Amino acid sequence: MGIQIDKLVYKFVEGVLKLSIVLNVIREVVGHVT
Repeated sequence: MGIQIDKLVYKFVEGVLKLSIVLNVIREVVGHVT
């Protein structure tokens, strides 16, 4: 069980990091365009 939970947490953290990076890129692009 412990290993499965660790994998889920890792995937969740990875997803959040990717999302924040994408949001930062979008924010920069929008900032340059406007």
